[in-house]
Amino acid sequence: MSSPTVIFVLKRFLERTIPKGDYGLAAALGPGFSSELLLLKWGS
Repeated sequence: MSSPTVIFVLKRFLERTIPKGDYGLAAALGPGFSSELLLLKWGS
């Protein structure tokens, strides 16, 4: 479940009611010292 964790968690959040305009942050760590960050903003 290591690599698809971000997608799994994002799916769980999208199933919730999130107020318009709220922000979120998706983060993942890869092998060695690689990381990915994604700033999310919920719209209409």
